[in-house]
Amino acid sequence: TGGAKTAIDAGQLATSRWGVRGTEDLGGGLSARFLMEMGIAVDTGNLNQGGLAWGRQVYAGLWGQGWSVSAGRHYTPLNNSIAASEPLLGGSWGNITAQLLGTYESIGSTAGNGSFQLGARADNSLLFSGTAAGFTGNLLVSAGNENTRGTGRFLNLGGTYAAGPLRVDVSLARMRQNVEQITA
Repeated sequence: TGGAKTAIDAGQLATSRWGVRGTEDLGGGLSARFLMEMGIAVDTGNLNQGGLAWGRQVYAGLWGQGWSVSAGRHYTPLNNSIAASEPLLGGSWGNITAQLLGTYESIGSTAGNGSFQLGARADNSLLFSGTAAGFTGNLLVSAGNENTRGTGRFLNLGGTYAAGPLRVDVSLARMRQNVEQITA
């Protein structure tokens, strides 16, 4: 039978988010920065990203002329390379990493276990970035599941060259198998 349905939806192209960011000039070209960003489902009031309070990104670090280092939960260089190369920035097709690589959700992974949404975001990570002459290089190292086996560890090296209309992104990522995927 046909019928009408009226609903409020949390959105697909760009879901709602709330965040706080700050910068403190430390002098001599050095600054301290932080970012805390959460995803919110406006239709239910629930938190996105598995219910993590700051599930999108949360980090703090130091920035200088052409370089930065930060610690926390980051978008990975892999995610950023794909987002910059995909015409709709991944918004209309769902998660870009899942669509292109099939690696977004690790089997059995749960929010806050160190490998949740790995490939797109990395918990317990250090991100080093440097920029010079149109080239930006990124190195992300993530601790993973924080267990004695070292499972879920993630290493991601990425680079971007941009000059005028030309942009080239490359990314190489390696993840140690998650503990949730090991059956024996």
